Parts: sequence; C-alpha cells; structure tokens
Amino acid sequence: MVVSVLVGLGYLTTVPAPQSVAALMPGWLVWLWACTLLGSGLLGLAGCLWWGRTTAGLGLERAALAAQSGALLMIAGATLHAWLIGWTATFPLLGLAFLSAWLVANLWRIFQIRNELRPGGDG
Repeated sequence: MVVSVLVGLGYLTTVPAPQSVAALMPGWLVWLWACTLLGSGLLGLAGCLWWGRTTAGLGLERAALAAQSGALLMIAGATLHAWLIGWTATFPLLGLAFLSAWLVANLWRIFQIRNELRPGGDG
C-alpha cells in the first residue's frame, strides 16, 4: 500500500521521463492512474490500520486492492501496447513483469480476504 501511495504521488508531482510509457500516454490517463494508485493506497492503509471491527478494515483493504488492480491493469496494458507498436525502452519486459507480480499479489490478497470474510471462513 505504501508503494502505491509513493508511485501515485510520483506520477502526480513529477513530469514523466521522455522514455517512460507515461510520456507516451494522454495526460488524463496518467492522472487517472496516479489518482487511483494514490487513493487506493491511502484507503488500503486505512483498512490495515483500522481500529474498529476487523471485518470493516478487511473490507476497506479489499476495496483498495480491487481499485489498485484496475490501475495496474491499465498501466500494464498501456506498457504492453506501447511495446508491441515499437516503443523502445530499456527494460519494458522487466516493467511488465513487476506490474504483473504486483497485480497477482493484489489478486491473491483479495482472495485471502474473501475467504476470511465469508461465513465459515478461517477467521
């Protein structure tokens, strides 16, 4: 969640490097990615630090992870599209691997929370 906040703030407060996929995309899309990453990171941190009912905190975390997964899919899709049309960056496949690993981790955690919150779950 902290990484999501930092990446979101980075996209919102800096100009993308000329060789980055963000420099190739429309400004509104970069803004959407950044706001989604920042918002989902903050919401997820709130869920992790929730002092009230555990189910409410886990629900916040799950919602944040779902939103974050959507943003990661947008970024990965844009990166893959740019790479397929001939974008030359230093490590586009490494970026895709990182985004994919982050996405899989989010989806795995969503699955864990779903199992924890369902009636008769582990929790």
